[in-house]
Amino acid sequence: MVRKYKFASHEDVLGRFIHCPKCNELLSPSDLDSFNCCPYCNFVLERNNELEDFVVEPIVQVWLNHFSNTRPDGRSSR
Repeated sequence: MVRKYKFASHEDVLGRFIHCPKCNELLSPSDLDSFNCCPYCNFVLERNNELEDFVVEPIVQVWLNHFSNTRPDGRSSR
């Protein structure tokens, strides 16, 4: 599979980012959650599975972390 977008992760900032193909700015999943364009240059990013996974992954991780800390009776283990 050929990757359409260039992804990056930085140690000083948590999370993954994607580089805008036009202006090369770093975009977070929340930047692309509501709109499919770069907030810096208005470049329209083509929605595909790769981009959808990038946007949805942080939401899924929060959900998984929440439910991995829940006991079988539904109460939090914290």
